Amino acid sequence: MQFSGIKPLLSVLLVLLVNFLASSIFAAELNGTVRDHVGATQPKATVILLGQNAKLERRFKTAADGHYTFTAVPTDRYEVMVRSTCFRMAKKRVRLQQHSRVTLDFALELQNSHCSGID
Repeated sequence: MQFSGIKPLLSVLLVLLVNFLASSIFAAELNGTVRDHVGATQPKATVILLGQNAKLERRFKTAADGHYTFTAVPTDRYEVMVRSTCFRMAKKRVRLQQHSRVTLDFALELQNSHCSGID
């Protein structure tokens, strides 16, 4: 029986497993709530997580209650941006360390008074 193709496959699987375990062991969690200028939660706002060193980019749409969660985030410094229709883009910076759980809430400012449905 010939097993020449299995050894490279096992090597690749081992590398992937080690990377997954390392990111899970040393990973952080980032969560928060996005609200508007009057304190109402913002469903479907886009939250963008940009890593400064690892060049990681993740995007998440907030839930109906305005909440977002990024799990298994590698330790790094990040810029977090939030975009939502009729509101100015909000930006914050955060440093995530291993095993940390960080809450980063946003209060969005109205972009202009001409947006429909916004008082």
